[in-house]
Amino acid sequence: MKKVFKIWLLAGWIVSQVLISCSGGIAPVFNKKFTSATVGSVNSYVAKPIYYGEDTSAVYGSINLDFANHEQFRQEQVDKKTMASFNVYQSFTKRNWNLFYGASGSYGKYTFKGEEFDVNNNPTIVRFNENYEFYNLGLSGGVNYRVSTSKFEFRPIGLKTIFNYEFGSYQEKLSAIENIDESDRLQNYEVFNQNPLFTALLESEIEYKFNKNNSISFGTFLGLNSVNFEDGRVLGAMSSYKYKQFVLSYLYESTLLDTQYNESKNIGSHNIGIAFQLF
Repeated sequence: MKKVFKIWLLAGWIVSQVLISCSGGIAPVFNKKFTSATVGSVNSYVAKPIYYGEDTSAVYGSINLDFANHEQFRQEQVDKKTMASFNVYQSFTKRNWNLFYGASGSYGKYTFKGEEFDVNNNPTIVRFNENYEFYNLGLSGGVNYRVSTSKFEFRPIGLKTIFNYEFGSYQEKLSAIENIDESDRLQNYEVFNQNPLFTALLESEIEYKFNKNNSISFGTFLGLNSVNFEDGRVLGAMSSYKYKQFVLSYLYESTLLDTQYNESKNIGSHNIGIAFQLF
């Protein structure tokens, strides 16, 4: 009797494996992830005075425009985000170091490009093209190790920390959809409404000096933010052109927040900025 039972178990296991392999397995259930609007657009370019044999410092004011796409599972179109920010910071250049600290303020709009339905199959949780405003206050600081030559400024390693606090109608919307009971949702989702938000980045940059009034730079960065330390990777690239007191910059930031069943979704932002040396 025991032998028959073992054979029956073995046969059942073999049949189940055959059925799974033929059907491709049970289809995974993907969850959307909603985050604070600041996530994916935390970094911006920081100008640094060039070292010419003596310590120096400068105060910059910058205006930045940020255009971001937030990919989502269970959704063909990407959520859209636009943001304008104003930054003021003081940047120091010493023999082997660059340091800076500053503050920022931002205004933006987040647009949902998908829908979330209640159990009655009505799109009452999130509607298509529904948009909300948000505001952001930030503090930042950082330090770079630097090596100078007659034509190059090498900044092989640097640490930047960023603190953001967000408020506005988008924050209110996130709180509302987070408080909806799972039994009232047609499909489940997750809300990562981390506020305030803390980000730590490692940066590397090289700047080429055409002359005292012209230079161009390229750099990369990577790090983590507190929205999800297990899966909140931030990485990107940046470039700038400096002419006298003006600095034009472009920065691309990628936040790989959402990984499920070996598939990833990305928040990608394009940041265009212009800075002016105030003092």
